[in-house]
Amino acid sequence: MALTAVVYAAAYLVWERSDWGSATVRDLLGNIAFMPLNLAVLALYFLAARSPVLDPGVRRALRFLALGSTPEEVAERLDRRKGDSEAPVSPE
Repeated sequence: MALTAVVYAAAYLVWERSDWGSATVRDLLGNIAFMPLNLAVLALYFLAARSPVLDPGVRRALRFLALGSTPEEVAERLDRRKGDSEAPVSPE
């Protein structure tokens, strides 16, 4: 899993730095590129929390991590759907 994440991140970095594709495609992929990794981590938290070989305290901690990560992932997905309709405010 870790090797897959490293290869995925390296491929994304090479793609981002090589300026392949239009600006719209780069923005779109920049926004959603790490969604599969985030969802995989969330799934692994839930699966590990159900493992009977782990200590109950560890399983409880993994459940807390899974439950804490879920609202963040949902909020991120909703934010991506909303788009960049609001311009950032620059301090003056």
